[in-house]
Amino acid sequence: GMEDILAPLVAEACIEVCPKNPVNFNVDNVRVVKIPGASLSHSHVIKGMVLRRDTEGTIKVVSDAKIAAYTQGIDTSSTDTKGTVLIKNASELENYSKGEENKLEEYIKAIADTGVKCLLSGGAIGEMAMHFIEKYEMMAIRVPSKFELMRLCKSTNTTARSAA
Repeated sequence: GMEDILAPLVAEACIEVCPKNPVNFNVDNVRVVKIPGASLSHSHVIKGMVLRRDTEGTIKVVSDAKIAAYTQGIDTSSTDTKGTVLIKNASELENYSKGEENKLEEYIKAIADTGVKCLLSGGAIGEMAMHFIEKYEMMAIRVPSKFELMRLCKSTNTTARSAA
């Protein structure tokens, strides 16, 4: 079938990522991504990494960005499994929500203050967290596959960590 189209592309990609010592060649450094709506004749080699997902917010492009990668989602801490909160009236509920909101903003601001312009998340990014990420002009990318997150971290020289 299509080996006349694919073989030169695969060869080009392999040559591009081949280390000085070919024994150290890692097949994981060559990936194939199908882009919906395109055909095989539109295929080409890209130096870098292709993510099929869009960014989570309105910021779509950053250059020379400092990246922070987290293995879990970015959101307020949930109290479902950590304890019980007894709220007796509306003002306590409002204060509790404000406290959670302030804590999350403080957390996101601390990340932004380090110069980070791109956040990678291994899980969901909450609406309130996304609001503060946008407020501090950072790009957010959700990477649900731990293997893809690992590859992205490797290609950007970033280490994914769990938030403290």
